[in-house]
Amino acid sequence: MQSIQIFFFILSFIFLIPCIALSEKTLLYEIFYGPVKLGESKLILKSQEYTAFAYTTGPGDILYPYQAKWISSLNSKSQPLKSTIYSKDRFKEREKILYFEEKEKKVLVEKRLPKPKKQVYFLPFPLFDELTAFVFSWHLNFSEKKPQEIPLYIDGERHFAILDLKGYTPCKFGNKTVSCAEILVHLPEKSELLKRTKEVTFLLWIEEKIPVEIRGKLPIFGNLVAKLKSYSFN
Repeated sequence: MQSIQIFFFILSFIFLIPCIALSEKTLLYEIFYGPVKLGESKLILKSQEYTAFAYTTGPGDILYPYQAKWISSLNSKSQPLKSTIYSKDRFKEREKILYFEEKEKKVLVEKRLPKPKKQVYFLPFPLFDELTAFVFSWHLNFSEKKPQEIPLYIDGERHFAILDLKGYTPCKFGNKTVSCAEILVHLPEKSELLKRTKEVTFLLWIEEKIPVEIRGKLPIFGNLVAKLKSYSFN
């Protein structure tokens, strides 16, 4: 069951440009295992804050009820200043806050649930959390077809997500076909999002710079897919 939780967790952030011109973007994804819908994920992207939700629905609530919320406050470079991460499943409730202090080159971690605890890690910057890194990846330049790297804070350490452009393909959104870039993301072993798989593929709508589809292969359950249901720019 943890594999389904992990996939929902990636979609709750389910990886920007220095300044987003529009004040707010809202993206809604539906999550499927084969033809069966298991849940939804919603992203709200503002110039100074990203919020992501993920939650099971229908059969997902029966199989593995799960909800998560991730909020990242951003600096002027669209890198995280503070990230609040919350999740709840049938067995446990978890919450922690990450404080990114670039001048001191440190990350303060304040765990609130299930047991309060504070830790400090001294690391090189820049650093992204996994939500801001995901959104940042939508705006990378793949024109030279070279792998791109994004520095990530994960569990007290600095790692890199590596992104490869696999090619271009038409993809479906609603009743229309749009042009997409197929991007393969190689994640570190310690990823908080995908502890049991190392790769995620997403289809990036080139014109709008948003993912139309996100795929993750997980043990036992096979491929789970998130599909863009709707989006709005305000």
